[in-house]
This record gives sequence, structure tokens and C-alpha cells, in this order.
Amino acid sequence: MANTSTQVTPDRVLQQMIMGFRLSQLLHVAAKLGVADALAQGPKSTRDLATACNCDPDALYRTLRPLAQLGVLIEQNQQRIKLTTMREYL
Repeated sequence: MANTSTQVTPDRVLQQMIMGFRLSQLLHVAAKLGVADALAQGPKSTRDLATACNCDPDALYRTLRPLAQLGVLIEQNQQRIKLTTMREYL
């Protein structure tokens, strides 16, 4: 008998597709804004990063937070953002 807990259901497949698209869009925005370049010299607060990238700090934070949750960036205390080893590819 098959283990039903490991079977992939259609709703899960669709959810993974949607999340994959969302992730690619977040990466695109971060690259377009030059986030990796702005963080090349070290961690910055989202306010300083937004100034460097010429964008709204709250919108930038909402973009970067999921990337930090996925390990692309690191969110340190008080909305301070740092690059991970993935920086070379951004």
C-alpha cells in the first residue's frame, strides 16, 4: 500500500508553481534594484539600503524578507540585511 503522506496532490503542485514564480520575481526585483551591489561592502539597514537603491524602504523590506527566509539573504536584528554566499550569483 502506498504511503499517502508522500504523494503529491494537484493543489500542492500548483502551490509550488506559484511560489516558484513568486521567488523568481523577488529575485528579479532585488537584482534590478542592485541590492547585492549595495550590500557588497557589508550589511545595511533597510533604510540605508533603500536609499542606496533609490526605493521605498517598506516596500524593499517586504521584498527582501521572503528572500531572507529562503536563505538568499540574512536578516539580522532590526531589519539589517546581509548577503549570503549566494551573493556571487546575484
